Amino acid sequence: MRMITAIAVVLLAAGLAQAEMQTTTFTDTPNLVIPDSPGGAGTLVTSTMDIALDHYISDIRVYIAVDIDEWSSDLRIWVTSAWQTQVELFFIAEGGEPATDPAGWYPTDFTPHEDMTVWHGEGGGGTWTIAGQDWSQGGGDSVITEWRVEITYDDAVANEATTFGALKALFD
Repeated sequence: MRMITAIAVVLLAAGLAQAEMQTTTFTDTPNLVIPDSPGGAGTLVTSTMDIALDHYISDIRVYIAVDIDEWSSDLRIWVTSAWQTQVELFFIAEGGEPATDPAGWYPTDFTPHEDMTVWHGEGGGGTWTIAGQDWSQGGGDSVITEWRVEITYDDAVANEATTFGALKALFD
């Protein structure tokens, strides 16, 4: 009984008994030019955003706004988390996004090309990267004008060292 009481005290002290989900949005306006390809895979371009968040991801959305000059048949956009998990969100050749100047949230407004739930459970803080590449010629350059990362997290679980360290100390 003493052990159960001690665990309950530690959980209360760590704030787990009063968990509350929070959502924070991080925004960058890189005006990242994705050059038209000369044919085949074009130049891969990237931009980074530093996210200051000491919590694990429970849910996530990503907003992307792209200006497309004339036409682009094979524009691709990836986002890589601070834990280096890459997800291809945008692949215009396979449909789902409008052909001109798409702007919206994944997975709410648009269906991501790959599964975004792979980011669930990762730490949200650190350097995130957006990358773009054009795979066909003749449409002109495209520009990622804005991107946002919206992370939902449990505000009571701040970091592994604090939360789990307190529990581990009971058994040391």
